[in-house]
Amino acid sequence: MTTGFPKKVRDLIETRAGGQCEAMWVLTCNGRPEQIHHRRPRGAGGSKAPAVNRAGNGIFICEPCHRLIESQRDAARAAGLLVSLHESHPANVAVIRRGDLVLLDDFGGIHQLAVPF
Repeated sequence: MTTGFPKKVRDLIETRAGGQCEAMWVLTCNGRPEQIHHRRPRGAGGSKAPAVNRAGNGIFICEPCHRLIESQRDAARAAGLLVSLHESHPANVAVIRRGDLVLLDDFGGIHQLAVPF
């Protein structure tokens, strides 16, 4: 089984991002998505878990946001940018995306969880 997102899934994630970092989590965010981050890391459930390589588990982010996610793992978990192996499917775990609390589905969709005002 592959250890990365299949091309069709990468295309869904990149389209959902619309050319902007989906996290926008740090002041140093450059806004340019450069890599697709696995919210549930491949090492925490491995590539055998089907949800690992689905769109709800991927978020297209810039390098500064990715560095902070990897170095501030507890805060990243609280923001839904990292998902524990013990949590449900990543598509069922809320994430703070560009300041909004959302669910990311496996079809490239975004579902608002908070009132937008």
